[in-house]
Amino acid sequence: MGTTRTELPQGPLSGHATYFLQVVGEEQIKDISVMSFMLAEKAGEPYRIEIVATHPTKFKRDLILGHEAKFKIALHGVEPRIWGGRITHFTHLKTTKDQNIYEIVIEAHIGCLNPRTTKTYQHKSGPDVIKEILLRNELMDHQFIFTLRREYPRHAFRFQYDVGDWQFIQILMQQEGIYSYNMQGKHGDVVVFGDDIDHYIYQPTLTAPYREISGLDAAEQSVSVLHTRTNMVPNSILVADYNPDLAWERLKAEVNVAPADPTTYQQPYIYGTMHGF
Repeated sequence: MGTTRTELPQGPLSGHATYFLQVVGEEQIKDISVMSFMLAEKAGEPYRIEIVATHPTKFKRDLILGHEAKFKIALHGVEPRIWGGRITHFTHLKTTKDQNIYEIVIEAHIGCLNPRTTKTYQHKSGPDVIKEILLRNELMDHQFIFTLRREYPRHAFRFQYDVGDWQFIQILMQQEGIYSYNMQGKHGDVVVFGDDIDHYIYQPTLTAPYREISGLDAAEQSVSVLHTRTNMVPNSILVADYNPDLAWERLKAEVNVAPADPTTYQQPYIYGTMHGF
């Protein structure tokens, strides 16, 4: 269970709540109790937090939906973690005599970009187009960071046709060799764009208690089950393109980063990557 306060507390006390939800707005909403949550973080994707919570008041959607929010996990003996974002889904599930049950979804701001649009970009590099899209969606300068080592050429023409802004950014990142991840800054969530292995955040150790379920430690946080899932991936990738201004150049390349791996298969062939322009 977790309780919201006007300001998120700095750490848990023995016997107190360890999960906290704060909805930012003119209404000072207090005493939101977190019943359960599911949090998914992936490189190159905005994180998403699905929270089931209770409160004595039956809220109207304009008090919750679209507001900024913070979710905090503060476990004993571990540095607290906070995720900021925007509430993109709000569902009233049930009303009882003493409480209302809600489902609240918080997403990183990068996941709240325009879902579909059409636009042209001329004489801009890939990172320049990405920055233009972010600013057009009213993201502030402190909400994104570019840590790029390479020089990127300007493209004569880029056409975004009937796709969402985040989907188009992902296309640009794949074409330019850029990856992204989310982190928390001083003023909330930040999306970081990088192009080199040195720009990854290294966390070499992860310590978590493992205890068999005994039924005697109701308030104890522990890991009870670990799963490892693997999927087959392509053996190599072949790309090609044609530039009429450089018709004599054969624009074709192949890469295989793990030639000795027997679990890979097939070779995707991608034509028209626009790398030759």
